[in-house]
Amino acid sequence: MICVYMLHKNYKSEHSIMENIIKFKPDLLNNKAEFNKVYKELLFAKYIYGVTYLDEYFLFDLQNRTDEERKNFVGTDEYLRATKKLKTKIIADNPTLKDKYTAYITLKPFYKRDAVCIKSESDYEAFEKFAEKHPIFILKKLTGSLGKNIKKVDMLTEDLIAADVFNYYLSKGNWIAEEIISQSESMAQFHHESVNTVRIATYVDGEEVKKLFSMFRMGSGDNVVDNASNGGICASVDLSTGIVESNGYKKNGDIIETHPDSAIKIKGFQIPCWDELMNLVEQVATQVPYYKYIGWDFALTDNGWVVVEGNSRPNVNSIQMCSGKGLRKILDETIGLK
Repeated sequence: MICVYMLHKNYKSEHSIMENIIKFKPDLLNNKAEFNKVYKELLFAKYIYGVTYLDEYFLFDLQNRTDEERKNFVGTDEYLRATKKLKTKIIADNPTLKDKYTAYITLKPFYKRDAVCIKSESDYEAFEKFAEKHPIFILKKLTGSLGKNIKKVDMLTEDLIAADVFNYYLSKGNWIAEEIISQSESMAQFHHESVNTVRIATYVDGEEVKKLFSMFRMGSGDNVVDNASNGGICASVDLSTGIVESNGYKKNGDIIETHPDSAIKIKGFQIPCWDELMNLVEQVATQVPYYKYIGWDFALTDNGWVVVEGNSRPNVNSIQMCSGKGLRKILDETIGLK
């Protein structure tokens, strides 16, 4: 470690390290001893272990953890290498979750809402009928992720016509238009502008559906999505009870006790109808047999839980951040990390 430090002692040349220190722990700049300790550890992580996502050092609070505790956390680099092995030829030939519309058609009974594809001129007739029935709807890029390229379209307020909307977005790529989920007030109360969801990761082992972890995800501010990558707030949920067991966390490291928009306390909230959700998880996880490992997003409506979407490589950064617990044992026993 000393050799690495001597080779990269010039702080100004280590932009990624300095940017993360300034972003997450600016107070270290006034504490030389602690700064040097953290700086050396980040150098070691970057040059010895090849860590790309240096922000995880701070998001996982590794500075204040023992060596034994640190070993339990799984970094994004290691996680991506492991999940790459799950992308077999059989999945490549059956890409159910890669295309959001294909996923919708496959899992339609669990979506419980209308959706149409915007992929070619031949899709216009279906879109026109959809837009007449649902003039306010959500648009998502067919292969989008991390809450990006999601838009709320209000044809009534903006006085839009179906043909113009269709042609404009068709020129911008391939999309799925979805009926807006009318979420229950019990979940909407945290942030009404977004659909607030529960993320549950499953691993299907033979006939057994293993539930690996769960999060409550809420939007904030003007965002219409709840993803942490887009300013959302996430909190860890106890899988056995459905009770939120942590404060809320944002991707910038902020810890949120009460939601900044609604002032509702996050930790201790009981997710409603938890047993019903657990039953739904058991059903839906077996509907895409080529994918053993999936991160499911669910929303609660007045008529019960619905699937928002399934993710073939769910982020594990957020759950480790907000729970304060590493996922090494869980992931090694399922997807395999070695």
